[in-house]
Amino acid sequence: MTRGVVRRGARWLWAALPSVLAAVPSYAEEESFGDRIAALRSRIFASERREATALASELHDVLTEMAGGALAADDATDALRTAYLMGVDTLTRLPPSLRPDRFDAVSELERADALAASRLDDPVYSAHVAWQLGQALRDEGRLDEAMSTYLEAAEREPPAVTMRPSLFVVASQIAVGRSAFEEAMALLDRAEAAAEDCPDGWRDERSVRCSIASFRAEALMALGLPDLAASFVEEEERLARALKSAALIGTSYVRRADLLLATGRYEALERLVDRANGDEAMELRPDLLRLLDVRRAIGLAEHGRADREANARARDRIEALVERRDLSGLHRMRAEATLAQLALRDGDVPAARAWIDGAVERLGALRAADPSGLGPLEDGAFVPAVASAVARAEGRPREVLAEQLARAEAAFERFLAHWSRTPLRSGGVGFLHYGKRRQIIAELIRLTLAVHPGEAGRRRALSIALRVEAMGSTARTLAIEPPPIEEVRALLTGEGRGLLVYVPPGPAGGHVFGVDAARIVHAETPGIDAIDARRRDLAVALRRAARAEGDDARAEGEWTGLADALGEKLLPAEVARAIAGWDAVTVVGRHGLGDVPFDLLPIGDGERLGRAKALSLLPSVPVGIALARRERDALPADGPDVFAVLTPEVDHALAADWPEATSIPLPDDDRDRLLESFGARRVVRSGGDATPAALLDPKLAGARALLVLAHGVYDPGRTGGGAALLLAGPDGLVRSPDLERIDAPPLVVLLACGAGRGPVRRGDDGVGRLGESFLLRGARAVVAADADLELGATLDLMEEFGARLAAGASPAEALRGARDRLARDGRHPASRVRVQLIGLGDRPLPKPR
Repeated sequence: MTRGVVRRGARWLWAALPSVLAAVPSYAEEESFGDRIAALRSRIFASERREATALASELHDVLTEMAGGALAADDATDALRTAYLMGVDTLTRLPPSLRPDRFDAVSELERADALAASRLDDPVYSAHVAWQLGQALRDEGRLDEAMSTYLEAAEREPPAVTMRPSLFVVASQIAVGRSAFEEAMALLDRAEAAAEDCPDGWRDERSVRCSIASFRAEALMALGLPDLAASFVEEEERLARALKSAALIGTSYVRRADLLLATGRYEALERLVDRANGDEAMELRPDLLRLLDVRRAIGLAEHGRADREANARARDRIEALVERRDLSGLHRMRAEATLAQLALRDGDVPAARAWIDGAVERLGALRAADPSGLGPLEDGAFVPAVASAVARAEGRPREVLAEQLARAEAAFERFLAHWSRTPLRSGGVGFLHYGKRRQIIAELIRLTLAVHPGEAGRRRALSIALRVEAMGSTARTLAIEPPPIEEVRALLTGEGRGLLVYVPPGPAGGHVFGVDAARIVHAETPGIDAIDARRRDLAVALRRAARAEGDDARAEGEWTGLADALGEKLLPAEVARAIAGWDAVTVVGRHGLGDVPFDLLPIGDGERLGRAKALSLLPSVPVGIALARRERDALPADGPDVFAVLTPEVDHALAADWPEATSIPLPDDDRDRLLESFGARRVVRSGGDATPAALLDPKLAGARALLVLAHGVYDPGRTGGGAALLLAGPDGLVRSPDLERIDAPPLVVLLACGAGRGPVRRGDDGVGRLGESFLLRGARAVVAADADLELGATLDLMEEFGARLAAGASPAEALRGARDRLARDGRHPASRVRVQLIGLGDRPLPKPR
């Protein structure tokens, strides 16, 4: 894939060769080196395998003759050097199986590079030699040397202006492969700037911009952001088709396949690969078609987890790929690890052992080839994870599993170290978006529990989960290290209070820990497919029930049945027994599960978690520790009970962009009873005064609570990832990044449709969402909705909630009591009252001095 993209820039050399040779008198000689190399090159690429192998050997003989004679002479011409480079490039581009055994691409290109540096005053030629050398070094796994070669060539004086963008682009891809995403993005920025410095009419501009779009998409997908990568994939496809380049079109197919894999659109992936195989532009790129076959096979394996027939087809297809001699070591290792997984899924443990042994051997070779010692980071952790699963399936003794655990832990440490250097982004990252990464963590926990049984093992396993959580963007923004379990228990549990910690499940399952002051319980959860399917069905049923007229028993019955099914998956018996003894439950890790409505899950005897227990949703344990450590002074004696920002009307300038945001009917009676429930002392900003500037009022910091009633809108393209509020004025759109200067009170209540929504970033802790942003700004708890709100039901709920707060209840207990009261009175079905409490809600609010 890569070679086809990055080598397109060398085509000027070969297109210009006839005119270059004609201009040099020495090449009028009979059977010149240039003529021989050009003829051999043409025949090699047009011949069958056996003849191409013989011709490649003959070409190598010509290059050897040149190196020992004419090329080494002091009067070697520029044309001679150009012809030599063309010959080396021809052999380098061939599959290893067709090259002569004695051909050493790196040595030959180093010779050309030295000649260019010492005797040839042509920066473009020198840059192309460096390009080729960098590619050869990459093919051998010598990534540090390849990166240095690219960057040194880009910075040479005098500069090869039209080559600099491409050199920065290929350097960025090495950075992406090493999970150095910040460096990769910086290099792509340099490529963009270098492209601007190129002369008008620069022939390679569109092809370089196509590559920039391609590698930006690759970096964003590696960060777990396929939603943001999609626009760059589309730009790459558009430019590739306009250029009619087989290499670029083929690479755009591969990138599109990666996007479909990342988003789980397996049927679309099948259609894409079929289309590529019928595309005339791909006839010259069988190497890229093989990469598409690899992705289709992986998609089939992912899609066929519960289907033995699909599993068998996936095994057959990947085994056929592994048999190909021209499959690279990296892709062969990935294929073998996948085959080991498929064999385990079929219960064929001996076959799984054979495949994983091959993958482990290749991983060692790839690491040995990389002097940095990093090797392929993600695969470096994934292969040991699969190996440990095979060892457990074989029933290996604990001593053997302990050795496997040591290897898995070392690989995990390298992986975690690079994750910790991932750049922070305002919308967060989905580092655990991909099942392979989640499987690394899930298997490490399983292996830890197998080697260390009992309470000690559960403590060690929970520590792994806490270390993963400390990598969340909100936790990293707060600079919170993984907390020790003793501190977790001291600050987040206690009398009647417990913690549920969910580890994002991989394809084969995940984990949940129940933690209180006395014990740690553990249970496994199903694979993510089973959870996602039930979660999505429940979300659809809840939307249907919320729109139903009156008290529609059938609509209510549909969602309750689905919630019960989801509860069976997420609240196993061990965990349910622990919850039964708690009054307050704090759930951690819901973003890794996809925003599950925990308040609606059953906990026995017909009870729902949000009615029976004081429920809080914590972005991550480190965030909870930060909130608990945050000592809040008593509020000012004259501070308001509530600071209210009420915006029922939408500014006409915003209404044009958000036509769905119509005026909220808020009669004075409803307004007054809402405010009165929160207390007698209040500051109210409404109408034209309810602008974003109202949130900067110094009185806000001294209030017990901030209450916002406004429209909530959600459009990741315009709001930067999460939901946004529509306040008064033409600049009334308030997104998560706009809250940086706010000094928030202990409690924030957002009565806005979908104010708690955000894109699913598995493995992150909600940094791009409004609720989590208020936590960063000083709030301890935030009430917000993940879905649309029904106004009447919400006002009734908040009236009950405010009254309980005023009586001294914690926010979580006040919300529990309000839900329970409405349910017992039969005023509103649960599907109409959909708000969640985010943060540390099980502590009473501070009181005025």
